[in-house]
Formats: sequence, structure tokens, C-alpha cells
Amino acid sequence: MAYSRKVFTVGALGVAAFALIGAGASATFNDSVEAKQLITAGSMNMTITSPETGAWRTTDGKTLTLKPYGPVGSTFSTGPQTIIVSNSSNIDAKMVKLVVTAPTSNDELKDGIYVKIQMADTRTPLYDGLLTDLQDSADPAIKGQTIKAGSSIAAEVTFYAGDPQPALPNGAQGGVVVPTFSVSFDG
Repeated sequence: MAYSRKVFTVGALGVAAFALIGAGASATFNDSVEAKQLITAGSMNMTITSPETGAWRTTDGKTLTLKPYGPVGSTFSTGPQTIIVSNSSNIDAKMVKLVVTAPTSNDELKDGIYVKIQMADTRTPLYDGLLTDLQDSADPAIKGQTIKAGSSIAAEVTFYAGDPQPALPNGAQGGVVVPTFSVSFDG
């Protein structure tokens, strides 16, 4: 009986060994992959300038003041004055908002001034109408301007009254007005 017990023990160990070999054969391999991308936000830096005599800008280039004009009669024209808006950013900038103000103590003067805005390179008119209507009725060509990164656009702005529009009214005499355009960009 000792012999059969030994055979039985060896046989049981053999079955257990085969069971372990089968368990190893059903193992699962594991692995993984990933994708990633570096995204860097750009920065925006818009500036304004003019080659016109007497024009000056702040040191940060954010505000431009053209040379004072006048005294004017009831019919006048400042003539085209070049304004250059530059995008020294590393992203494109789209004009999204135009705010026009005209601080004055004489509304008849403010309400009688016309403005013509045209692209300097093509002389294409973008707006020609009352200064007080510019903000609400400006052509999408003005409000939708996109300035590519590292480039600039130049426009000519002319303030006038009379020929071919109506002249300034009598009540405009002695008034002073400061037409101001504030432009906001998104990028």
C-alpha cells in the first residue's frame, strides 16, 4: 500500500503541475498609449500711430491725438488724415467694437460734422456720413476688420461739413468738439 500511496501522491502532484501550467497559459498582456498636445495662449498688443504733422501718441501707443484743426467756417474739410493701427501680437486681432464719442459743449457743432473713412491703400470708402451716426451704422467692413499678427492697416479719416453735405448751422459758432474713436479687438 505504501507503493500505491506514493503513486497517488506523485499523480496528484502531476495534476497540480498541469493545472499551474494551464493557468499561466491564460495570462493577459497589458499595455497603454496616450496622445498630448502643447497649447500656448498668444498675447495681444495693438498700437495706433499717424505720420501726420502734429500728431502725437502716448508712449504705450494706445492713444493717438491728431493736430487741432480750426477755427473753421460753416464749410470745411480737414482733408484725409492717415491713421495706422498695428498688430504686434503673435495672434490675429479682429475689431469687435467701435465706440464714437464727441465731447462738446455745443451739440449743433457735434451734430453737423460728417466723417469719411477710407482704406489708405485703395481709397475704398468704408463710411461717409454724420459723425453721430458712425457707431450705429458703420459698415461691417469697419467693425469686421481683421489685422493679421505682425501687420497693420492704414485708414484715412476726413472730418468735414458742407460740399456735398449741409454746412454747419449758425448755432455751431464758437463751439469746440473732440471726435474720439475707441476700438476694441478680440484675438
